[in-house]
Amino acid sequence: MWVTMRQITILTVVACAIALAGCNQKDEPKVVIKPAPKLTKDATQYAKESWALMTQIDNMLSNSHLNQNQIDDDIRKPLRELGNRWMINIKMGDSVAEGNFALCRKAMVSLDSVARAIQTQEDSHKIEDAKILYLRDKALCKNALDNPELGNSKDI
Repeated sequence: MWVTMRQITILTVVACAIALAGCNQKDEPKVVIKPAPKLTKDATQYAKESWALMTQIDNMLSNSHLNQNQIDDDIRKPLRELGNRWMINIKMGDSVAEGNFALCRKAMVSLDSVARAIQTQEDSHKIEDAKILYLRDKALCKNALDNPELGNSKDI
């Protein structure tokens, strides 16, 4: 009788172990590890994208009256997304790493300030001051795009 009880106990333990091992199996997708993007000091692509985005947003701001949600969704969100991608993918090892193309990123920040001033309905003097700063920064960006040899570095 001891042998039978012992066999039953062993079989029970083995069955429980198999059942528990089967419970651990999940249908979770495998995690795919992607290589990190290669960082560069050449901001040419991002400067060109920022110029196109600023031109598009200029038309939106001047041709229509946008409500607060449209300003946030159609203007500020794309500016922030491009600015974040720029900061993540462009290596800034020193203060002049991006050269003059950093002026295009500054112009995007200035445009975001204009959109924020319009969105919060600040007084017209603050909006005009923000527009003046933006137009100055945009002109500097255009100069950097027209003359890329003036201090823009390449991959290192």
